[in-house]
Amino acid sequence: MNKNYVLSRVMNERKSISWLPHQGPSFGTDDLILYGGHDDSFNNCYSSCEQSAYEEKIRETKEKFSVKEYEVFQIST
Repeated sequence: MNKNYVLSRVMNERKSISWLPHQGPSFGTDDLILYGGHDDSFNNCYSSCEQSAYEEKIRETKEKFSVKEYEVFQIST
């Protein structure tokens, strides 16, 4: 089994995904937040994880981390 992913169901559908102007996409309340800054410094551009609206933790630690790039897909039914 591949251990490079986390499959987790959302417990609160209203908090499953959001987008705010001062940050990128967020999953859950704090489960995965992608902050974007105006420069490349770690203080202004970092991400964080803290389990809240999804069943499983995405990361074992709550420490901030950086994301170089991410891709967004549109899913429609």
